[in-house]
Amino acid sequence: IKSNLVVKSSQYMVRQEADVILVELENLKRVLLKRKYENFWEYVHPQIKNVAENKFFDGYYADSVESAFKEINSRVKQIYLKYKNEEKDGRDLMFKAFSEETKLLVFEGTDTESARNVQEGYKYIFFFFFQAIRNPKAHANMNISREDAMKRLVLAGLLMDKIDEAVNFSNLEEW
Repeated sequence: IKSNLVVKSSQYMVRQEADVILVELENLKRVLLKRKYENFWEYVHPQIKNVAENKFFDGYYADSVESAFKEINSRVKQIYLKYKNEEKDGRDLMFKAFSEETKLLVFEGTDTESARNVQEGYKYIFFFFFQAIRNPKAHANMNISREDAMKRLVLAGLLMDKIDEAVNFSNLEEW
């Protein structure tokens, strides 16, 4: 720690010196946290990492998770609006976008019972996670632990990976 602090103080510290030392300690804390959790980000989709990583490392765990789920919502919303010309949001959007009836974001087709089960399962996974995780955070200030945030961000990454799969299988162009 000593070698990372670039400030040396006199015996009697003035407020400015103390502030500089506190900033350096905070920077050191961030470096150490990044080292400790760097492997965790390998499991997070790049789009989720892009919107959540800085908030996570700044200690805003709930905000990082909220940003991740907003990114998922935004992506699905753009796809749905482009192909269905209708605006939906949140859990209703997820229910419609992954519905077997709309045939928009499809994972394996719908020609076998197994494929229909996969489609329906992911439709409900997206629906329920938006109801359970994104909606409560969007409507109230919440605090969650670093570990809980990590789990939720990995989950958000998995959901974004599933969107990638559905976009590829459905031959959709996003942009």
